[in-house]
Amino acid sequence: MRKHYGFTIVELLVVIVVIAILAALIIFSFLGIRQRADTTSMQTDLTNNSHKLRAYQAIYSSYPTALDGSNCPTAPNVDPNYCVKFSNGTTLALYSGTTTAFTLRASRTSVTNPYQITESTGAIAYVGATGPPSAAPSGIVINPDGSWQITVTTTGAPITQVFFTETVGPCTNNLTAAVASVSSGTITVTPSGSRNPSCSAYLGDVPYTLWFGNSYGTGPTATAHDYWS
Repeated sequence: MRKHYGFTIVELLVVIVVIAILAALIIFSFLGIRQRADTTSMQTDLTNNSHKLRAYQAIYSSYPTALDGSNCPTAPNVDPNYCVKFSNGTTLALYSGTTTAFTLRASRTSVTNPYQITESTGAIAYVGATGPPSAAPSGIVINPDGSWQITVTTTGAPITQVFFTETVGPCTNNLTAAVASVSSGTITVTPSGSRNPSCSAYLGDVPYTLWFGNSYGTGPTATAHDYWS
């Protein structure tokens, strides 16, 4: 009578391990193919949108400086023909624009890094900058309504706050203004904080020292003057 032998436990374990390794390799390969396809899709979207932004700039002599909730230009001119659009799964991560420059950044959950395109670069992976603001505020304009226009140019992490030291006669007031993560472009902010009431009636020259800040620290200072009358 012939005996029949089955697989031993060790042999079954070896087979299971081999199958698991092969499955992991297949899944890893599939995910890599999918990520490359998603990356290509995101780069294509950014390139196509950059063409729209350049066309807008050719017409209005400025890139869009603001977008609405549908990512359509609202300033300096409203024009729904130049809305920023992305494929399903790709979202707008950041847009900033001035008369001569723009930055457009997009992200996908399946792609490790966001991708970014500017007026002078193609669509490339974006690795977030770190460190405190590298440049002082510039292009400062104080508006009649008390708001400030300030130009931001920094190679550090995006700024999140503007600090002001206001010298009103014998009084010194420390003021701040929050900013929604800006790395470049022109911002409009209104300083806020507690002012010394004993100097509220002061008339004359009011010097300011101002600087940018973010989670890494603060940057170099700039000075400006207002005249209270």
